[in-house]
Amino acid sequence: MSNETIRRLRRVPFLDTLSTDALRLLSFSGEIQILRIHEVLFEAGSVSKGGYFVLQGTIAMEQNGQVMHRVEVDSLIGELALITQTQNPMTAMALTASTLLHIPRSLFARVLQEFPEDAAALQRNLADETSQLQARLRLLGTYFSA
Repeated sequence: MSNETIRRLRRVPFLDTLSTDALRLLSFSGEIQILRIHEVLFEAGSVSKGGYFVLQGTIAMEQNGQVMHRVEVDSLIGELALITQTQNPMTAMALTASTLLHIPRSLFARVLQEFPEDAAALQRNLADETSQLQARLRLLGTYFSA
């Protein structure tokens, strides 16, 4: 992978706190996956294997055969799957010929272990996002409790 891929990874909000060296490790150690049009990346309900960064193409996220949203270039699919085993909530299918960088959970764990300052920054960001979500949920709860 190139320095351009590292720059592209840095623009992903979930990864933006990682150092250049950490992003380089993800970029060079991740697995390139090429999908043909209409090829399925994963099925809803399957066990997650990590995250996928869309290098090229468009991925449809489907539920019950309906496209719920499209994932475009320079987007990350499955950020939660980078840190914990989950089930894929939707089916992911290529709408166009697509190239993805698969980041296995074990690789992400290695990055966090090798770059503890990046792990701490990511933890702070996740804690902040969780607090903001809790505040929004409390506010939303006031609308329904009246």
